[in-house]
Amino acid sequence: MSDLRLVAALCLALVCATLSYTTYSALVPTFIAEWRINNTESGLISGAFFAGYVAAVPVLVSLTDRIDPRRILLASLALSALASAAFALVVDGFWSAVAFRLLGGVGLAGSYMPGMKALSDRLHGKAQARAVTFYAASFYLGVALSVLSAAWSTQALGWRAAFAANAAETLVALAIVFATLPKAASRPRRAAPGHPFDFRPVIRNRRAMAYVVGYAAHNWEVIGFHAWVVAFLTFSAGLEPGRGGPWSPEEIVTLVLFASVPAAIFGNEIAQRFGRRRTLIALMTASAGLALALGFGAALPFSAVVALTGLYAVSTAADSGGLSAGTVAAAEPDRMGATMAMHSTLGFLAGMLGPVAFGWLLDATGGGATVASWGTAFAGLALGVMVGPLTLALLGRDKPATAGAAAMAPRAPRASKK
Repeated sequence: MSDLRLVAALCLALVCATLSYTTYSALVPTFIAEWRINNTESGLISGAFFAGYVAAVPVLVSLTDRIDPRRILLASLALSALASAAFALVVDGFWSAVAFRLLGGVGLAGSYMPGMKALSDRLHGKAQARAVTFYAASFYLGVALSVLSAAWSTQALGWRAAFAANAAETLVALAIVFATLPKAASRPRRAAPGHPFDFRPVIRNRRAMAYVVGYAAHNWEVIGFHAWVVAFLTFSAGLEPGRGGPWSPEEIVTLVLFASVPAAIFGNEIAQRFGRRRTLIALMTASAGLALALGFGAALPFSAVVALTGLYAVSTAADSGGLSAGTVAAAEPDRMGATMAMHSTLGFLAGMLGPVAFGWLLDATGGGATVASWGTAFAGLALGVMVGPLTLALLGRDKPATAGAAAMAPRAPRASKK
């Protein structure tokens, strides 16, 4: 199979697998009303998905340095399908929702990064960076479609139908991977000596860790935003009768998130042209400013709120591909899986905490009943994402190879004076 067809197949599989990613978040107002839970509890259900991810990803992604990622990918997609089917059939409140979202997170841990590792194993240089970026952009496409799919399924047949559809879609992803991703060659996989779960060498790689921490700051922001954007637009549209217009918040969010797909791609292209580190610092700083403008601007004319939401969605996605590509480029080749495991673990640990912190800030400032309450919650996203630019500024510089080479090169003997 050609490189282009392989990238296209894995991107399509990721889109199908990601359609369950924001189903719960898209239906937050429904679940708060039906289960009588508060904002913090709703944030905990969202966060449980990422808790499962964080618990499993260090093991599953590190193992890709030693076994074929295809095997991990197929088993994890099957688990994701099971988690969605169980949510559709048996969930009836807070604790059961937490349990099966946790299981779904484990499934994503074994499918998202192992898919990226499968691409990284087969490509190099700029082709590798672009493939990683397109793969990351496909994640945003799946997220956007997830919101619309959840809304339409729920309107037609109820929220259980939305999760049943997710199970079927994940099985489609499994079929695509099984049919198109070839098995690894029979030769032994190259891996660094030592224990497969020893992350100390990864932590000592300061440049890689700068992108890892940047990715964690990115996930704090983007996952918190995805978890609460539908509820935020519902609040803004309800500030006065007829304010929201003919489109539902879910439909608006779908269109807004579609803009994230090209943003993730072009953000990396700009980073390659003007310097990855410099571009990422600028993008993440701008994103923090937009978070504040959006949260405290909830009472602006609704068209302006939608426009700000779109700009913010673009800013939260534009740094994604560059951060992942930066981690891959800075990783030691024989510790690629362990480095990606660290990248994903810290990233989704922050992603687990982002929605919870957002909900807690809402409850602590009046339950999201005022513009100031929502502004404070978005300020929490802004504060978290600013960790990224600070870390990249301190640790993300390229090593001065020429200086190092000069220092290690033997000096030529001086000519003697006669």
